[in-house]
Amino acid sequence: MNSEKPEHKKSSLRWWKRAGLILAILLLAPTLLFTIGWFNRDLLIDELQEWYSNNHNGSLEIGEVDATFLKAFPNVGFTMKDIYQTSFDTVLDKSNSIAIKRAQVSIPAKDLLFGELKFRQIRIENAQIRSEIISEKSVEEYRKLKERAQSKPTNGLELPGWISKRTKFSLKNITFISKDTILSRYFNLQLDNASGELKTSEEKISGNIDFEILVNDLGFNTKKGSFLNTTMVSGNPYFTLNKSKNTLTLPEFLLQVADQEFKTDANFDFNGYTAYSFTLKNPETNFEQVKQLLPDSIAAKLSPYEVLEPLDTEITIAGKFKFGTTPFIDASFSTENNRGRINKNVELSNLNINGVLTNTLEEDSISANEFPSKKDIKVKFENLTANWDNIAISARDSYYQSSEESRNYISANLKLNGSNETLAKVLENENFKFIGGNFILDTKIDGDVPSTYEVFNVATGNFKLQNTRVVLAKNNLQ
Repeated sequence: MNSEKPEHKKSSLRWWKRAGLILAILLLAPTLLFTIGWFNRDLLIDELQEWYSNNHNGSLEIGEVDATFLKAFPNVGFTMKDIYQTSFDTVLDKSNSIAIKRAQVSIPAKDLLFGELKFRQIRIENAQIRSEIISEKSVEEYRKLKERAQSKPTNGLELPGWISKRTKFSLKNITFISKDTILSRYFNLQLDNASGELKTSEEKISGNIDFEILVNDLGFNTKKGSFLNTTMVSGNPYFTLNKSKNTLTLPEFLLQVADQEFKTDANFDFNGYTAYSFTLKNPETNFEQVKQLLPDSIAAKLSPYEVLEPLDTEITIAGKFKFGTTPFIDASFSTENNRGRINKNVELSNLNINGVLTNTLEEDSISANEFPSKKDIKVKFENLTANWDNIAISARDSYYQSSEESRNYISANLKLNGSNETLAKVLENENFKFIGGNFILDTKIDGDVPSTYEVFNVATGNFKLQNTRVVLAKNNLQ
């Protein structure tokens, strides 16, 4: 029987020593990380409490902190449970609360050993963020207090110091509810999922976020209804925060609103009162679906009008987060060879529209320091053509305008021509009818029109009937 060579025995022994060393490291490293975490739980609580007291009023409670050694490996992981924050604004009678059922963070071991908190990863699950204003103050008193509270706007935007140079984050099942009983405002949002990454440097903070939000209520004035009722909104934008300029930029990304996609970009300027601007584009906008996203008060005004095929739309919203101000709104819309319907029974074919909706009545009337009025709206039509049965309709360089001074101001260059018999049907007059021939209407409408029936009071122009017979229904007189 041949004995094993000594060299082979030594080689095998060295292999087992190395394997044992590796195994020991694999077993001891997590245990060491867990031990470091376990003895630094108080450091985490103290640092968070100190940060909160330096930046907020109110109280912060953290129910339980446990160290973990597998999920965060090779970093040290902490799981915090039952986090509860409350505050109350005695001036505005506003209560705020944040309740987090579970939060997980991971921190490099070397940072903990040097007494520093730099989160590499943040996970938050099952949280509720609430704010509510219940006050006996009058609306006027409240408005003055709100304006006074904003009289010293903050400059800049700073993230907490415990955000590391590269931090991943995820949020799941976060509820946001805000209620203002004085101004009749109510917001209810459910963040189902959000995840992304932050990258920080001396000059900027950049990153991305992938989110899904269920908008239950977006009520800026609950007396008139809410926007986006029970609507799912999702997107995956990238963003860049310029630290020196205090600006946040979101380049163009796809924003999904219910069943429609909008190319969206956004910009924020945090110097003084925070300024914002959004642009949304969709060459296939479904007008009927858009109406479902609007408050009942607006949807009711649009309900008689239907556009049966998609519209090409682009909307820009810009303003400042300053109490009492109204954002600038400019929305362009166009379509070719579309179909429409008015009051269910007026069918329009070959519908061509090129127009703009805005709340800036005169382009040169508002300076950089002023804002539009809440009551101002203007719809301009560079071109509008359609066929109503065999009647051709054309309106160029026309607009509808509503303001404090004139509720229903119309300026229109309107042309209609077609069959006299169809015109009689349109007029729905049982006293007479036309037989044969054509008509031509060329009119200028210019003035405030309190009701549809008074439109001819502010109209001037020419009306011609050609080659027709007028038959009176009462005695069949022609």
